[in-house]
Amino acid sequence: RERFRDQNGTYAHRCRWWTSAAPCPIRPQSQRRLPTPLAAATGYVGEWLSPTLASERENFVGANENVAAVRDFIERAWNDGDESVFEKHLSADFPFPGGREGFKQMIFRYRKAFVGFHMEVHDIFGVGDKVVTVLTMHGRHEGEFLGVAATGRSISISGIAVDVMRDGQRVGGGAQLDQLGLLQQLGAVSPQYSMF
Repeated sequence: RERFRDQNGTYAHRCRWWTSAAPCPIRPQSQRRLPTPLAAATGYVGEWLSPTLASERENFVGANENVAAVRDFIERAWNDGDESVFEKHLSADFPFPGGREGFKQMIFRYRKAFVGFHMEVHDIFGVGDKVVTVLTMHGRHEGEFLGVAATGRSISISGIAVDVMRDGQRVGGGAQLDQLGLLQQLGAVSPQYSMF
């Protein structure tokens, strides 16, 4: 759609493929307006919204809420070690070995092994009920991890996570981390062993 001034000098919208100045056929006047907060945020005050666009808006809002929940979990659980957030952000039947408690212990193993642990988020976005996060973990190896004794080395582990959300909680998903790169940084694996 594009914005234009009609014959009365007021602003209106039409589809780019719709050649007439008449209202776009996918947005009949009988359909509801955008809610005031969203209208103010987008600048399209008084625009009419089709049922399809209404559904897309609801999905967009839901995806943003899911992204906010994942961000909150990363900051409070991974970066701050706040034990109180696990019940809020992980479902009771969270599919991880040991469930919600097992996931918490896994996070704290990272935090214990790597002093100054911090998860940096490079990109994060939501689509439907899923949230994708591109990340890097940083820290200094001061405790045993994956059978490797403390080396004092600073490490960076890149990865990507996909979380499945329902009612603001994580109910599934998974992550891929560069474990080979981590073992190479710790000196446990020779750098010559690589997939590329």
